[in-house]
Amino acid sequence: MIADWEIECCAPPPVLGAESTWKLEFIADDDEIAQEHIWTVTHDPRGVAFLDRDGFQAVWNDYRAPAPPPGIHTLRGVLHGTVHDDLVPDDLAAVTGRVQRIRLVSHEFEWDPHEPRTLQICPGTRDLHDIRESPRGFSDGPSGPGRHDTDLLLDLAVPAR
Repeated sequence: MIADWEIECCAPPPVLGAESTWKLEFIADDDEIAQEHIWTVTHDPRGVAFLDRDGFQAVWNDYRAPAPPPGIHTLRGVLHGTVHDDLVPDDLAAVTGRVQRIRLVSHEFEWDPHEPRTLQICPGTRDLHDIRESPRGFSDGPSGPGRHDTDLLLDLAVPAR
């Protein structure tokens, strides 16, 4: 998963059949696009949790849940790509793969009844639409209720390591 702002800021827009490189964050989740895999979890002295699987690495994002303890764990979640080194440790290895599929992700937004002037995603409204290349600009963030493009979902063919 790649957030719209990553592309709008400075990441190269992915194109079907081209190579694409990302540093990966793992976000624990249980929605319909989440996947379950066995990961080896290690913690470094900075308190960063690294996840290793099949020769590539991700860093745990504690946005939704604290990192698991060191060891081998079956984890369910979504990998999020970033090109911003300030979001992940410098020593996190990037993953490069050939783009096999690009889906534009959109959601319906509504006003949050508890927070004035704040929009929230309407549960169950995610839509995935196949595209051949990423737009450079998205819907510039939701400015009001309605459907807005929010992310890209990439399928990358990563060479065996």
